[in-house]
Amino acid sequence: MYSVVCNEKEGMYAVVQDLAEKGLHSILYIYDSLTYSGMHKLDGFRQAIRDYHLDDRPELIQQIPRTLEDTEALIDRLTAANVPFEAIVTSEDIFAVAAQRAALHNHKNIPVIGCNNSILAQCATPTITSLDNKLTSLCSAAVNIVMELTEKGPDATPVRTEFSAELVERESFKR
Repeated sequence: MYSVVCNEKEGMYAVVQDLAEKGLHSILYIYDSLTYSGMHKLDGFRQAIRDYHLDDRPELIQQIPRTLEDTEALIDRLTAANVPFEAIVTSEDIFAVAAQRAALHNHKNIPVIGCNNSILAQCATPTITSLDNKLTSLCSAAVNIVMELTEKGPDATPVRTEFSAELVERESFKR
């Protein structure tokens, strides 16, 4: 079994670390599913929250359907309930787009960081900082592995190839 992965746990940990180093303590995390990728992102988030002694209230970790409407409704609901949060981190850029829009609508000009570095992050206003999980690199590496396996055999390629996630800074958050 061969695998090509991005270390999203480490990447998400670094995102929370950057926010903590800016003095932010209450960070809202929004996600939709617990896939292999989703679990690693959530684990990295939770580990950094523990390590930096940040606010770990359960209402700051929210699993919702992957829609703009559900994300905006969540931000509106948390704001109306006076749940304090100083930053928003999301498992997908689509959540970040909607969360930023709802936060600004609720007069909260706070850091918002998405994940996947999709075109959505670049099209948002303001543009959204996003954790790049290197999808293009992952796909290229997977194709190269298949080619090497078929041309040279199983000993010609590593069993596991891992890439590091990278924070792409835009207007919504800068280190």
